[in-house]
Amino acid sequence: MAASTAILPPHPLESFAHTRPLDLPPTALPADPEASSSPLAAPQHRPLDTAPPVLRPYQAPVRHTDVYVDNFLLAVQGCPQARLRLLRRLLHTIDAVFRPLDAQDPSLRKREKFPQGDAYFCTRKILLGWLLDTLRQTLELPPHRIQWLQEPFDLLRYKSRVTLSTWHKVLGELRSMSLGIPGSRGLFSLLQESFRHTDQYRIRMRDMLDDFEHLARTLLSRPTELTELVPDHPVAVGPHDASGVGMGGVWLPATTHSQLSPILWRARFDDTIQQSVVSFDNPTGTITNSDLELTGLLAHQDVLAQEFCLRGRTIVPLGDNTPAVAWHQRGSATTTGPAAYLLRLNSIHQRHYRYLSKADYIPGPANQMADDCSRLWH
Repeated sequence: MAASTAILPPHPLESFAHTRPLDLPPTALPADPEASSSPLAAPQHRPLDTAPPVLRPYQAPVRHTDVYVDNFLLAVQGCPQARLRLLRRLLHTIDAVFRPLDAQDPSLRKREKFPQGDAYFCTRKILLGWLLDTLRQTLELPPHRIQWLQEPFDLLRYKSRVTLSTWHKVLGELRSMSLGIPGSRGLFSLLQESFRHTDQYRIRMRDMLDDFEHLARTLLSRPTELTELVPDHPVAVGPHDASGVGMGGVWLPATTHSQLSPILWRARFDDTIQQSVVSFDNPTGTITNSDLELTGLLAHQDVLAQEFCLRGRTIVPLGDNTPAVAWHQRGSATTTGPAAYLLRLNSIHQRHYRYLSKADYIPGPANQMADDCSRLWH
């Protein structure tokens, strides 16, 4: 794209920039279904930060072009002339790489997308199968994918077993759907575990599929906010820790606008949990230290969610247990034990409270405050 836009001649396809897509659904502000459909409480809390929960904007008008496989994606801010110049530059650049159509081309080589409105600039656009609204800052499903969304769940609803090829297809569709469902990656632990046991073992996955269907259905009535997908500057940072006795942590403000005063919390594990922890004295235990650390991470997030409104905010919990941090970042675990269940709870929690959690690692010697919260019980 080195050519100057001032001297580029008009392109034959640029006239389609005024063709509005026929399948573009109207904007509708849906009611919030979470208050009635979610098992979690929805208290009205004070805001955590006085700054607006939006990503830091560009100082200059946006001019951006991205290429994904055979899709060309343009984002531009400005007057109609500015949008036309960017489109003209892209079309001429494509012609420099791929030969334009001519009268001798076969009928199979034709312009299908442009007459359907693909070159139309608008703030509400279907891109790569998702409906993106740049004014409302939301991501939702277009109408033609709503029926497709239900097919994997209808296929498995009354079946106790499926073929391996069918399960590959279903899992692939769920993976593609997880992009617009924050936290849904936490439901894949048991779904992926089935690939390891294709002959003599049966794994119960009904709860995981039901949770995934619940999260997916909320897309139809409550679009995903972009702040749930793209991390912003964190408004709260806090270390957490868990021991064989209890768990605890500290939340600290991360911005000068924060309304957060430092929060210290702790909770003791009951005797049943303490007696089930794997140790040298109890090698047959069913709960590992990493499971306890992941429990502390989830409790750490919930403590903040119960005190402040986290909607549209990015928070950073810090832990000194590498497996727990990795499970949270990846959203799945290579186990069907407590970690898989905890990641499932984390999915529902994040979707309900509409925040983005970016867990990170903190070295053990630097985690003294959280260690004291989880260990000092005298």
